Amino acid sequence: MLGKIIAIVHFFIAFFYSFYAFIISKNILYDYLYFTALVILQILWILFKGECIFSYYYKLYHYENYECGDTTTLDDFNELDFFSKEGEKKNKNSNLTDLVNALFCIGIILSICITAIRSRIVHPVIVVFVLIFLRFFYLFFNNATGYDTNSIGKSMLGENYKVLETTYYEYNFDKMHNVINNGILTLLVIFWVYMTYINRNRLIK
Repeated sequence: MLGKIIAIVHFFIAFFYSFYAFIISKNILYDYLYFTALVILQILWILFKGECIFSYYYKLYHYENYECGDTTTLDDFNELDFFSKEGEKKNKNSNLTDLVNALFCIGIILSICITAIRSRIVHPVIVVFVLIFLRFFYLFFNNATGYDTNSIGKSMLGENYKVLETTYYEYNFDKMHNVINNGILTLLVIFWVYMTYINRNRLIK
């Protein structure tokens, strides 16, 4: 039951911020809060090692010995019928899931662009770079597929997995990974401070 609740709340929040510009008309304060929420969301991704906070608590509740960052998949969405990948409707549901994900991606890109242009809270080019480019770069850069990714990798690659793992740490790729993510975190904070500062007079009217 808890898993279903987490999934429903997660889905409706994702729907709202993906189609925000089509749901809420122009309002400087609301648009500012929308961008603030997107910044907080991306910061939480970094703090939770690439995971959505809702999916993390779902997996923490359902998987024994689960550790934050083991996977970046949205397992809680499997609680929703049209996202489920079990049973006879597996292929149909998989196609529907891909369609929903595509619509959400298109929706959030359009919402961010529309909000940036209509309110001019920050120059649209800066908004696109921080809230769209960095968002999708982070998602692809930190992507991990499936629960217990390490075990899957070991079973598929055998001894080669150990070689890759050793190379990853010997050449400090893990440190480079952290530096890049910390750089993204810094840019997000700077963006929010800048956005707040230049709109300080507009927000209090």
